[in-house]
Amino acid sequence: MTNIPTPIHSWVASLTSESIAKSVHTNPECGVGIYIQLSLQDFFDQIQQKAEEEMKSITLQDVIDRYEEKTAHLGIGSF
Repeated sequence: MTNIPTPIHSWVASLTSESIAKSVHTNPECGVGIYIQLSLQDFFDQIQQKAEEEMKSITLQDVIDRYEEKTAHLGIGSF
């Protein structure tokens, strides 16, 4: 089954932690909009923590290897 993004999925995917924190244009009359930042911030904090944990395992050699892999077809010399 193909995972087709729903409109809410696309909207959430376009957000960043900074965009939520800086969002001051929420209509105070909107019951969902006024509190959505509070709900989404937990998820962004969780994603941030996971990203930081994952990045702890990336070494300089990993970056060099990926660079060489991505640029091999360009004929650029390696490090």
